[in-house]
Amino acid sequence: MQEIKDLTPYRLSLRDRILDAAMILFAKHGIRAVKMDDVSHALSISKRTLYELYDNKEQVLLEGVKKYRKKRHEEFLQEVERTKDVMDIIERRITERIPAAYLTHEAWLQGYAFYVDRGVIVPRSFIAELIVDQFAPWVSDPDSIEDILELCTGSGCLAIMMADQFQNAHVDAVELSPAALAVA
Repeated sequence: MQEIKDLTPYRLSLRDRILDAAMILFAKHGIRAVKMDDVSHALSISKRTLYELYDNKEQVLLEGVKKYRKKRHEEFLQEVERTKDVMDIIERRITERIPAAYLTHEAWLQGYAFYVDRGVIVPRSFIAELIVDQFAPWVSDPDSIEDILELCTGSGCLAIMMADQFQNAHVDAVELSPAALAVA
């Protein structure tokens, strides 16, 4: 087996592919059932190539477990960081009494995500539910709607939803606030 420091980038990549394939085979068939032949066959490489990179199945298993543990550890650390961010947002929400949407710059309305900041009111409208239902039963043919005007559009979320739901319509969204227009 070659020393890792002496391997080409291709060989290093092949080592990783071997570990990935072997771990899948181990999980699917069991460690005892899988032979080095199975690993080489799964990757369409020769046994010689396989044995140039790994001495035996036990080494493949050990390296595969190490790689998996390292990956899981990195994912865990990323999750810890995300949790810290969430906790910071919760703390600011409580202590500064700032709406969470302003802290995350994201607001959801009927399955649509929108960017928001303090230049707009956090979107929340009973009309949004009517929009996703295309104003049924009051509008019997949504495709016949040609023009829509939304006054005081704010972040533009209702206009965006209407443009999505009424694709044949021309939607005009009007707003006087420069701060709101910057968001919309």
